Amino acid sequence: MNPMQIPLVFRSLVTLVAATACLGAPFYAKADSEKKEESPPSQAKPSKESDDNAPASSSTGYGKTRGLLGPVTVGPMINIVSIPGGAIEAKYTDLLGFGLKFTFLPAITLGGSSIGYNTFDGRARWFPFRGSFFLGAAFGNQSLTASGSNSISTGGGSITTDLNIGVSTLYLTPHLGWRWVWESGFMMGMDFGWQAALATTTTLTLSLSDKTAEAAVKATDDYKTLESNVTSMGDRIGKAGLPSLTLLSMGYLF
Repeated sequence: MNPMQIPLVFRSLVTLVAATACLGAPFYAKADSEKKEESPPSQAKPSKESDDNAPASSSTGYGKTRGLLGPVTVGPMINIVSIPGGAIEAKYTDLLGFGLKFTFLPAITLGGSSIGYNTFDGRARWFPFRGSFFLGAAFGNQSLTASGSNSISTGGGSITTDLNIGVSTLYLTPHLGWRWVWESGFMMGMDFGWQAALATTTTLTLSLSDKTAEAAVKATDDYKTLESNVTSMGDRIGKAGLPSLTLLSMGYLF
């Protein structure tokens, strides 16, 4: 190559590079703009106002805690595996419970004598863990009755009379147990306790239409001995502590 042609060739290369650069700049700029348009839009950060408008969560407690009386639910309860009986129970949210309970045994005839049994009490319960487990106490009265015929000797012979014995006991029953309550209001329960006698009264009455004959019978030694024995036995029975046990009861809270 002629040395005089080198500057001319160099100037030609510079011109070519410059032209290429001028043509390439718009191309790359256009490509970059297309990439920016294709990139996914960034997700907007939720504002504090939207968080404040979200519904707040609330605790419903254990089982059904609101009913016809607001935070107080009320309903019947029936003994299933226990002495026959039932109760009207009330519950304040899942913390406190109250009730009126009765039990009874139909009259049973043994050896010519009829025997009956019933109780009635008021109950209070505390649910320390706000669940099914509770601690409670009951205060009420137990009645035991017996009736039969007996022949009593008098000065002029003997008189057959109907005798009625009643043993009434005031008691206190601390107990513990469980009340499983569903949100629908259906409930099941069981409890264990000990019935402690506080006071006992035993009575013996006659069934004679003739008041003169009744006074004559009460004045005899046989009647006085019978009355003493009945009173002593009734006091022993009434003052005896008894287990209180309900293996299964079912009910519904409204």
